[in-house]
Amino acid sequence: MNRSVLTATVKAALDATGASSGWLVVAEADVLVVAAAGGATGASPGDRVDQRAPAAIAIATGQPASRSIAPSETAADGAGGCIGMPAWLLTVPFGDGAAALELARHAEQGAFTIDDIEIVSLLADVAESALDAGEAAVPSPDDLAGELRRLHSASPERYRIVASALTSMLGAS
Repeated sequence: MNRSVLTATVKAALDATGASSGWLVVAEADVLVVAAAGGATGASPGDRVDQRAPAAIAIATGQPASRSIAPSETAADGAGGCIGMPAWLLTVPFGDGAAALELARHAEQGAFTIDDIEIVSLLADVAESALDAGEAAVPSPDDLAGELRRLHSASPERYRIVASALTSMLGAS
């Protein structure tokens, strides 16, 4: 596991969506463990996450979810690494039910959008590579440049999203 890539991925997701906090959790045996966290968070790598938490539900269903949190949902307290109760959560599972990238917002920040789901899904793909193969999954600079050129030609809007995420991640190093 490449913790620096995972931490940069969480930071890029926070920057791209304006979320106040976020974490990347990994299923280990029958518990969820924080692999990376960022923003205004009370979570640290190695912390265990309640199995009733929204991240656990998203991992179990395999579906991304963006939703509001009712004050009565006590299992959501601290979700997305949030200190206290978030008002909005965005959770993207990945890795065949092995992990999730989850972000939290407070009420004044408003709901997550479809664009937020898209960019967080893209960033989850980056995190999955870091979890699966660690340093071995990192392409050479020439290979990465070639892939970025192909993406720019094929889908300029998707290139803009990827370039913004990479720029944010490079600023974190």
